[in-house]
Amino acid sequence: MNRQVSIQGPARRRPAVGAGFTLVELLVVTAVLGVLGALLLPAVSRARGQARAVHCLSNLRQLGLGLRLYAETDPLGRLPVDPVEDNAPAWVFALAPFMDSVDGVRLCPSDAFREARRVWQRTSYVRNQYTAREPLAESSSGLTPGALGPDGQPLTLNPSTVRLASYRRPSETFLAFEGSNLGVVFPPGVVDAVPVPAFDDHTHPDTWVFGWAHVLADIDPERHGRSSNYLFADGHVAAVPSAALRRRLESGENFAVIPE
Repeated sequence: MNRQVSIQGPARRRPAVGAGFTLVELLVVTAVLGVLGALLLPAVSRARGQARAVHCLSNLRQLGLGLRLYAETDPLGRLPVDPVEDNAPAWVFALAPFMDSVDGVRLCPSDAFREARRVWQRTSYVRNQYTAREPLAESSSGLTPGALGPDGQPLTLNPSTVRLASYRRPSETFLAFEGSNLGVVFPPGVVDAVPVPAFDDHTHPDTWVFGWAHVLADIDPERHGRSSNYLFADGHVAAVPSAALRRRLESGENFAVIPE
């Protein structure tokens, strides 16, 4: 029997597959990642902003509970006294006996000057002057009759009511706003210091009759995009669009005044 012998040549090696990307492939991948980043970053930013706004709402809600507990222990049912001196701790520290941590709730995470306010014992939240207790004149708005406003015009004083339980429409009565960031100063003679927020603990709504610019000097109505958070006398907290408050003011309504 004849055997057929198959003679095969040496085995051919397959060309090795390259481990890297070509320049074109890298450019395509980079372009795709860039497009995805452009699509995702705004969504991530919005999510972070919403998380900060929710944190702020929680802060104000806890401050509202602290104010209510304070008023319940005050013999006349009043709210805290505003500090007399500029460098005195903010009003929120009066709530320390009724809260686990004042430091945990006195700063809004969206406040650009929260670190300065933390250092100087200030707060991101300012009181409504018409609900704030004045140390020397309990029943006044803290302004002298006949006083002139920043524009040189006489101020129309509105009565201040400091008893929390006396408000007839508590769900419409503003207790606290988010403070303005328009005034920041440095300590005299100190160059590299943390800036001192030059803000009062309460608003000055008697000046708001002169226009929206005076509102902006006291509060920040757009700290969370186009709205800010507000604490009301019944304890609820709500985000209110800046445009809605401006319409009320320009229609002749001072929204800080305690509704009757």
